[in-house]
Amino acid sequence: PISALEGDNVVDKGQNLTWFKGPSLLELLETVDVDQEKGAGEFRFPVQYVNRPNLDFRGFAGTISSGSIKVGDAIKALPSGKTSTVARIVTF
Repeated sequence: PISALEGDNVVDKGQNLTWFKGPSLLELLETVDVDQEKGAGEFRFPVQYVNRPNLDFRGFAGTISSGSIKVGDAIKALPSGKTSTVARIVTF
């Protein structure tokens, strides 16, 4: 439990929650493992928008959530399982 209004158990235990034996919010956040690099692991790219201005181009817009990719890499779309190869990467 915390009190944002009184500041109890946010950084320090505070005086109003002496009955609580767990860590403060800050103590808990300091134990969270955040060492994972964004570039580590399998490539994950949630598609937010499909851009198909003509039959010669199909682009996918989104934000890379993990991994990395380069031109020539093989990719698999899920859940369909269809595979393709990255022809080019367009950023803006």
